[in-house]
Amino acid sequence: MSLGEKIKKIRKEAGYTQSDLREKANISKGYLSEIENDKQEPSLKVLRRIAKALGISSSYLLSEFENHENKIEGYKEFEIIPVLGSIAAGQPVFAEENIKEYAKVPTEKVQNGQYFYLEVSGDSMIGAGIHEGDLVLVRKQNDVAHKEIAVVMVNAHDATLKRVFKQNGNVILQPENKKYDPIFIKSKDARIIGKVVGLTRSF
Repeated sequence: MSLGEKIKKIRKEAGYTQSDLREKANISKGYLSEIENDKQEPSLKVLRRIAKALGISSSYLLSEFENHENKIEGYKEFEIIPVLGSIAAGQPVFAEENIKEYAKVPTEKVQNGQYFYLEVSGDSMIGAGIHEGDLVLVRKQNDVAHKEIAVVMVNAHDATLKRVFKQNGNVILQPENKKYDPIFIKSKDARIIGKVVGLTRSF
């Protein structure tokens, strides 16, 4: 029996639906479905939340596997975070509609906060070494320092990736490509979604 099958079996024996378990474990519906269907391995943190919600230990979930001690150790090395294709206006950041898939990231890169990957669309940030198709690692936060690169929602439109300049109560969203003009807005019209803290590129 696989890990996903075991989680599903215990969930059903406990009388929980997927919705019940995802609420108790505080994970998304799509992610739980992928775990139960063995399309994703949960991080140790998520595994512990699932086990707690089911009233069992994470060691018990892995106990049928011959190498379960090594498997538990392996879970400590990464976390699973959502990959967003976009962040649509009027929706929560982690709305199912925004999530394309989930990806592993080394645990040491996602300490102290909530993180996600955003798939880059367009070439407005190539001067900062950020290209179309790259995945930028973003720490969710509602403010950034002057000149930091951030994911920003402007006037309730879809989010954009730009360098943030602050000036006399205004915000300038500066692209890193001379083909594009900066965006000048009032601070109140700019909603910071998160700060870019890393980048992954597929070759």
